[in-house]
Amino acid sequence: MAITEHARWQDYLSYYTDLKARMEAEGWMVAGWIFEASEQPAFSSVSGQLSRANWYNQNRNGIHFDSSIGDKQLAEGVVQIMLHCHKDFPQQEKFIKLVAEQSRAIAENWEGCTLSPTSPFQPLVIQLPFTDDTLAGQLEKGFSQVKQLAPVIDEAIAEALQ
Repeated sequence: MAITEHARWQDYLSYYTDLKARMEAEGWMVAGWIFEASEQPAFSSVSGQLSRANWYNQNRNGIHFDSSIGDKQLAEGVVQIMLHCHKDFPQQEKFIKLVAEQSRAIAENWEGCTLSPTSPFQPLVIQLPFTDDTLAGQLEKGFSQVKQLAPVIDEAIAEALQ
């Protein structure tokens, strides 16, 4: 990544680092949440990833909520928060089906939310339109919404592993 590009992405990384600071101030981390903000040079973007210790995400390749800001998001004015289940969780297909079905009652009325029980690794996506003035608020709103799914995800993990 070129130095100028690095400087450009630092501004967008601050949206995630500021969000993490607000989460810490509100007690999210004490309640067991883990939030990582990082640069993704291979994708020319920055990202924020939210998970919990029991979600098989020690290598960032288990169950987590993921959001990134890159050229595509900036051009479209839409950022996503996605629930991912990757290869570090041993029952990926079963988990995805369960969590998509069990999340429906909570998430079906969220603006921009799509649930997909047949997706190979992404059972939930929230599309959040933004401008420079609304990006921080949209990210905070979206991550606050997905936080509500923690009990559903914990239950789906337990059921998938039976």
